[in-house]
Amino acid sequence: MYKASIDTPNWGFEAYGNTEAEAREALKQGWQRHVSQTGDAAPGYLEEFEEDIMIQEVAPGMVFRDLEPL
Repeated sequence: MYKASIDTPNWGFEAYGNTEAEAREALKQGWQRHVSQTGDAAPGYLEEFEEDIMIQEVAPGMVFRDLEPL
């Protein structure tokens, strides 16, 4: 399983998928829901800051400290 995450100036977002592509797409879909809920977030933000999306492979039972697996 994979986790896609990004921190914006105001919010932190995480999304999960069975593949890196699924996690990334879930994050983008979640961003669009956020845009529609808030009305003030930029719809193209994730495309503009695509290189800031962090992808991590995760598994049940894993523990992270400051985003690094222990």
